[in-house]
Amino acid sequence: MGDRIHTSRKGQQRAIYENSPHGRTGLDSMTVFNVKICFGGIAIIVAIYDKLSSNTTESFTRYIGHKHAGYELHYMQKNCSMLINDQLVEMNTGDCLIIPPHISHRMANHCETIERTKFLYNVYADNRSQLSDAQIASQLIQIEGYSVIHDGMGELYDIIQHIKKEFAGRGLFCYERMQALFMNLFILLARKLKPCMDCSAERFPINIDEYRMQQIEDFFELNFSRNVTASTLANSLYISVRQLNRLLRKLYNLPFRDILFRTRMEKARYYVEHTDMALTAIPNLVGYGSVNALYLAYKKCFGATLKETRNNRGSTST
Repeated sequence: MGDRIHTSRKGQQRAIYENSPHGRTGLDSMTVFNVKICFGGIAIIVAIYDKLSSNTTESFTRYIGHKHAGYELHYMQKNCSMLINDQLVEMNTGDCLIIPPHISHRMANHCETIERTKFLYNVYADNRSQLSDAQIASQLIQIEGYSVIHDGMGELYDIIQHIKKEFAGRGLFCYERMQALFMNLFILLARKLKPCMDCSAERFPINIDEYRMQQIEDFFELNFSRNVTASTLANSLYISVRQLNRLLRKLYNLPFRDILFRTRMEKARYYVEHTDMALTAIPNLVGYGSVNALYLAYKKCFGATLKETRNNRGSTST
């Protein structure tokens, strides 16, 4: 109710801001900017990765099946393959892949290097009774399973190159320029998808709580390893910390610190059970400064140590 997305000019305050507490440095931070685009009754918030493009061998995590609470867009600059819900999807140079929320995916093991540009985004709508063109366009992008758009280094490629140039330069009016570029990108994506002939408010019900949960879950998915606070999340949602606390109680019945703790513990357990990395390497991946700090937290949460979990992983089936 009080969390309705406002799309007026006045509500478009600071649409690009810096998340990283350490500034725009290092490649450890997954995102540094969010771009908010408001047009035609919707708001699209795009998370821009610090490594906007990658053309080298990435970390082992690309081989681990994972999900996002938002949509992920990959623009491939080199042939590669991805497993989406265990289905092998071949992608050629110039292909654009859109993966909806909560769909398990990972890069195929034979991809030694990846050349791609990627974004995470979420779409929010106001409570208009009549669907605008922008709302219909957003619904065309919100697809089931996945979608591959064959661009052949054409129009999508040109727009993405301009986005990368603006992101690298950070010149005057960078915010307004990137808003315009992303608006063009999403409209073009919608036009390249097959149009839905029976788009209707009944078929696409708007539930602001579901959208909020998607954005909150995506925040923790991207930032669990960093030194983030409730204020960081509130800023990303364009609400106050007081509003955030009420929202988290309503949606999760938990405060910020408990959700962050739970996320970190689940990630730590995943690394222990599903990888062979040294246990001493895990604390830094889940936001802990020392093995001892993670040991105490993990023991408190699961009643077992990291080593005990690693030793027992073959004897228990989940």
